[in-house]
Amino acid sequence: EAALDARVHAGDIPHVGPGAVDVRLDWSRRGGDDGRFDAFGASASYDVVVLAPRAAWLSVQAGVRGELRTGDAMVERAGLGTTAAIELAIRRIPVAIAARYDEDLTDLAPGVRERAFVVEVGGAFRAGLRY
Repeated sequence: EAALDARVHAGDIPHVGPGAVDVRLDWSRRGGDDGRFDAFGASASYDVVVLAPRAAWLSVQAGVRGELRTGDAMVERAGLGTTAAIELAIRRIPVAIAARYDEDLTDLAPGVRERAFVVEVGGAFRAGLRY
């Protein structure tokens, strides 16, 4: 299977509170021998730093997710879900390690809902983040 995603993390937004807003756009090609489809997703989450020692910071995230699907006629064209994550960002190097859980609130196909647990390692461009 193939997947690609990009994130924008915005902190220090007035009226948002002590956390930050995280927006994620993603694409994945999913399915098996019985049919394949492309999924275009977007999620918005609220992040709060729960621990910020000198070497790194640890944050928790919770949000909503939407998805549009093309391809296989057996899958629903749109879906809604939830997303939650815990992320460790290393201060000295632009690397973040995260564990994310996504769960559908709507059916992918009649009687079928997806759940995904994803472990991510990624680079980070940190312009002005102060944790």
